[in-house]
Amino acid sequence: MFEGAPKEWIAMAESNSPGPGRSTSEAALNEVKREVARRNEEAHKAARKLRAAREKQQLAQRRERDRR
Repeated sequence: MFEGAPKEWIAMAESNSPGPGRSTSEAALNEVKREVARRNEEAHKAARKLRAAREKQQLAQRRERDRR
């Protein structure tokens, strides 16, 4: 903080850090939302991988069946 700086300017510079009350809980909630979104993305990615493997196996079985 600079000497002679107006208090309003100093308050704006510090507004990025969460303060007491709602802003702290809001930051915590945003962190939880990000974690949930990350886990959902991982679950979707795993499901896509399993689905692709299953479809590949089914296609191979169909081709084998069709060749007979």
